[in-house]
Amino acid sequence: MNRSRWIARLVLIGMLGVSQTSWASKEPTVSAQVGAQLKAGSEQLAGRNFAAALQVFQKGLTTPELTEFEKFSYQRLLVGAAFGAGNFVQAVTAAEHVLTSQYLAPPEVPYLQQTVLNSCLKLKDFNKAHALLNQWISKDPDNLQHLSMRTKVAYSGQMFDKAVLAAKAEIETSRKGNKRPDEDTLKILADSASNLGDDRLYLEGLTMLVEYYPTPDYWSDLLYRKQAQGVFKTAGDLHFYRLMSASDAWKDPGEFIDAAEAFIKAGFPREAQLTLQAGKNKGMLPNTQLGKLFEDKVRQVDSLVKQDQLSLKQLANVSSAKGDGLVSNGHNLVLYGDAQSGLGIMKQGIAKGVKNEFLANLALGEAAWLAGEKDLARSQFDSIRLKTVEGEIATLWLLKFSK
Repeated sequence: MNRSRWIARLVLIGMLGVSQTSWASKEPTVSAQVGAQLKAGSEQLAGRNFAAALQVFQKGLTTPELTEFEKFSYQRLLVGAAFGAGNFVQAVTAAEHVLTSQYLAPPEVPYLQQTVLNSCLKLKDFNKAHALLNQWISKDPDNLQHLSMRTKVAYSGQMFDKAVLAAKAEIETSRKGNKRPDEDTLKILADSASNLGDDRLYLEGLTMLVEYYPTPDYWSDLLYRKQAQGVFKTAGDLHFYRLMSASDAWKDPGEFIDAAEAFIKAGFPREAQLTLQAGKNKGMLPNTQLGKLFEDKVRQVDSLVKQDQLSLKQLANVSSAKGDGLVSNGHNLVLYGDAQSGLGIMKQGIAKGVKNEFLANLALGEAAWLAGEKDLARSQFDSIRLKTVEGEIATLWLLKFSK
């Protein structure tokens, strides 16, 4: 990720100084000489001639025997002049001096603190910026703006361990307030985890990205990582490709060919046909490298589909098949558009007895999703989400029902 862009986002260029709120004065007067210099510098500041204003205030601070109030008056205006002139070190020094003054009015504190933060970001002093944000958050722990800024500051400074902690706190606060976590924050969590070599935490962040911002890219990354972990090894790749299809996570033309082969082997040529058609509709197939293979596969699945269509009535014959056969037949009927009969046969097959009840229920949930029966699909996935391998796949499916 491009960390430098956070700096540009966070620095509020328009905040060039403190407000014009009157200060609380225990010593409200200045000498005529100081007053004249303050007036001249203020006019330069109002005209956005920051360098000239800075010079006036710096010179004024060298005046002998200044009172504390006169020093405060110079420093207070010097903050905006220094920031505007790009002298961020001077801006921080002046702002911190003013913040400790007895003459500072409370309403001006946030403006000065913001200038310190902005200057630290300009100087790329992320440690100091992070520490300042920690102070603000300790006083207002549910302020999402400050929490978000702290997350981005830690990430910009490549303090990945602190970025993880900051992101988690921000996410928790967002959820507590029934708000969707910021997408950039979730990306920072995942990328920081990656930089720390924490694969488990990376998956946690990626899963939340899929939950709240279900783009094909996030889905593809998540599914392939789960596949690499062996989540689909026992259940079979057809469940991997069904999730790929449901989330539109296709990234490579070869995926459609591989998916079609998996569906053919599992006895679902219509699913293979639909997958190849999806690749064509997306403009990803046929391509130069896979043109002949695609055409061969199309001919194969078209032939198999014709055979299936001739035996559709047999697929609906409940008494002629065992439980697992009925589950497969029912799923095929759903694929051919007869959702009511297909889902009913799948349920009867499960009731009749199958080798793996959890896997059969997973298949029923997938068929229900395909048929648009979202309530049935959710209930099926939810019923097996705590079960070993099939449960992990069901949990991925349940992300489809999230926010």
